[in-house]
Amino acid sequence: MALPRVAVVGGSIAGLTAAALLRDAGCDVEVFERSAAPLAGYGTGIVVQPELVRYFLERTAITLERISVPSRSIRYFDAEDGSLVGAVNADWRYTSYNALYRGMLDSFGRERYRLGHALVALEPVNGIARLRFANGPTVECDLAVCADGAFSTARQLLFGISPRYAGYVTWRGLARRDALSRRTWNFFNDHFTYGLLRDGHLIAYPVPEGAINFQWYWNVPEGPEFERIMTDRAGRGTRSRSMGTLFPARRATNSSGAPPVASPSFRSSS
Repeated sequence: MALPRVAVVGGSIAGLTAAALLRDAGCDVEVFERSAAPLAGYGTGIVVQPELVRYFLERTAITLERISVPSRSIRYFDAEDGSLVGAVNADWRYTSYNALYRGMLDSFGRERYRLGHALVALEPVNGIARLRFANGPTVECDLAVCADGAFSTARQLLFGISPRYAGYVTWRGLARRDALSRRTWNFFNDHFTYGLLRDGHLIAYPVPEGAINFQWYWNVPEGPEFERIMTDRAGRGTRSRSMGTLFPARRATNSSGAPPVASPSFRSSS
């Protein structure tokens, strides 16, 4: 008996993992990713969980040491006065989106990985699934796996569910080792560090690229301030912004309005 023809909608980590497992089981699998270019930079740093790396460890030659770095503690600081609130021993490992994505894409292969395919329609027809994409193709399959992320078109088409704002924005990035002082690198390396704030928090931890992943979570209610933050220099409302698309005045506000912190290490990384 022939195994199913499978279309995986979404070519990020979850979609590639599903595709690789189904391919290994003998299914005829294609992956359809909306982006026109290979993915990069989504999520930046990621705490390693067993299910996240299971495929690599069980089915490939990729080792945990190759795609992640260790740490030995979790620390909590009051980011406004720099005092240590508490710490616990924790043998965690950290990876990055780029390391996971590249590993999974190499494992699945590019021959049946279709870029530039944004889903616009999905319907059952005579016991099969029919998918239509914005660039023209219609695909029929026995099984459609929908792994197209937080802004899932499939979820909206099937269930009418759209994302809702969670009440905070986050500024994130990578601080390369060669851009940091030795003191700052040593402060953050080998730890998961929280900086506690009155209206949010900061986190920082090392990632395999020889850098510190950092994020500032800032509680912002819906309204004019949120709309100003999420409107770029061209006047477009967006879900995600890079620093280069901010209005110059907003860039200055983000820098001068960053939370006051006493720790030199926090200051030099913000």
